[in-house]
Amino acid sequence: SRGAAQGAISYACPSAGSTTLPISPADGVTTIRLPRVSPSNGLCLLTRQNASTGGERVPASRSYAGRDWERSPGELSKTGSGLVVDCSQGSAMECDVTLPALEPGFEYILESHTYDISEEAEAARFLEQATFGATRETIDAMTSSR
Repeated sequence: SRGAAQGAISYACPSAGSTTLPISPADGVTTIRLPRVSPSNGLCLLTRQNASTGGERVPASRSYAGRDWERSPGELSKTGSGLVVDCSQGSAMECDVTLPALEPGFEYILESHTYDISEEAEAARFLEQATFGATRETIDAMTSSR
């Protein structure tokens, strides 16, 4: 459906493990509106790929765990690539993504994934970020107190 701002077309992230129909700016639409991914274990990727083989995949943008859309690291994140992510327009739950022009034979797709992390792995990750590292004792202490 057409968004209100700048003629952006709204797309929804597909259910986990599936992809959307191709998104092609060839029809003159270069800005799409994407919802923020709300599940804490959710990830939605906007990817450029070869339309006939599904290969030559280049990540463009991503949203995960309730965060705004952002440029994905890689070729399309470089200044001057044409990829622009703007989360200041529209509602707080959506972002506008301006897509670079595609070479012939390429398309953009949206794909969703979920991930699960064990309580121990979550504790270890927290300790790695907040301290000088996790030990078995500190992980056990964090997970046994829950």
